[in-house]
Amino acid sequence: MKSYLIIVLIILFAFTSCVTTKKVKYDIDIPEIDVKGYNDPFFKEGWESLKTGQVDLAYEKFKESNSQDYKLYNAFGYVYLLKNKLNNAARNFKESIKLEKDNIQAEYGLAMISEIRNDHEKAFLIYSELLSKYPETAWIRTKYEFIKSRETQKHMKNADENLTSNNNEGYIRSLEKASEFSPEITEIKLKIGDHYFQNNDFVNASKYYEYALENRPNEIDILNKLAESYENSENLDSAIVIFKKLLKLKPGDISITNRINDLKIKFHEIDLPVKFKNIFFKENINREELAALIGHYFGDYIFYEGQPVILTDIKNSFAKDHIIKVCSSGIIKGNPGHSFDRFTIISRSFYATVISSLLDFLQDKSKLYLKFTPSAIELEPSDISPLHRNYRNIKFLLKTQILKLDEMNNFNPTKKISPSDVMISLRKIIKSIQK
Repeated sequence: MKSYLIIVLIILFAFTSCVTTKKVKYDIDIPEIDVKGYNDPFFKEGWESLKTGQVDLAYEKFKESNSQDYKLYNAFGYVYLLKNKLNNAARNFKESIKLEKDNIQAEYGLAMISEIRNDHEKAFLIYSELLSKYPETAWIRTKYEFIKSRETQKHMKNADENLTSNNNEGYIRSLEKASEFSPEITEIKLKIGDHYFQNNDFVNASKYYEYALENRPNEIDILNKLAESYENSENLDSAIVIFKKLLKLKPGDISITNRINDLKIKFHEIDLPVKFKNIFFKENINREELAALIGHYFGDYIFYEGQPVILTDIKNSFAKDHIIKVCSSGIIKGNPGHSFDRFTIISRSFYATVISSLLDFLQDKSKLYLKFTPSAIELEPSDISPLHRNYRNIKFLLKTQILKLDEMNNFNPTKKISPSDVMISLRKIIKSIQK
């Protein structure tokens, strides 16, 4: 395979470039490689030649290399990139990713191609995803921050110009674009949410108030607007969750209590099992209820092959079908002896494990594309060691803002998770699905 690959790449290169020895001027950043993973001196010399702009010398070195195929695809991808042969470069990077899924050099190359082609949104999306995977990598963060700053300023300027000329459609579209590039700027999201709220578009209003709430989780004004948006759009379960959070911030407020009671009446008219509805009024959540929520909200995306798992203790469960589906698909694990243990209250650490399994299933089995906005700051839980068995999963969920730390930067892995926290995180995953 390797000899065939080298022959193909040499032929392609011969038809698309002329061999010279002069140093090439370029504005492309060649990423670093972990030299420990490269034992081939020809490859290392070739990569160093790339970094100094000696493209043809790099090409000759790569021809002599015996590195793995995906690494050679990366190498020749950057050769083509520096030669401004973008289609050939993209083709090599994509072939590399087919052979090695988690491939930082190839993904970075594709992002730079998008940037060169002025497709800044696509480039920014790739850099965002890379930053979620490799938060400590400085050269990715530099690219991400540069595009973010430039594009945010451009779209905010356009928004001001559209507002001055009374172009409301242009105004809101420019604000939305600015918010895509700088999701941490809460004021932009509030402007967008208020615009939609004032125009009775409560579905879109709630979406942007949700975003704003991620950065200001206890701001009463945002919570009020979000709760009203949910209620006006008949999203009653979510409205209940938010009004209950408001009641914790304003205990004894009779107006909030009355709103919750009114919503209970409306909510119980919905055609769902009573036990399902009661989840939203509890302080804790058990395994049965978690399976019910995941099955209810993600049922269209979850499936299993072969025979369903056998569980001996779910015969009388209101969520029996959901439990079978989430267990047979591997999202929640059963216990030894074919029991599900449905009444056990779940911890935040257990929930992180389940949500990580759900995300893996949606992406790998259901082939869904999920788009998350990485946190603008690096979040390190104070109460979890890197040796903790769920450390990596928890770090990813924090980075994507699916779960939060408390005011003391603690994750509280053994603490019971509330239905409202479960609901908010599930809704975030639902919103992330790109159709």
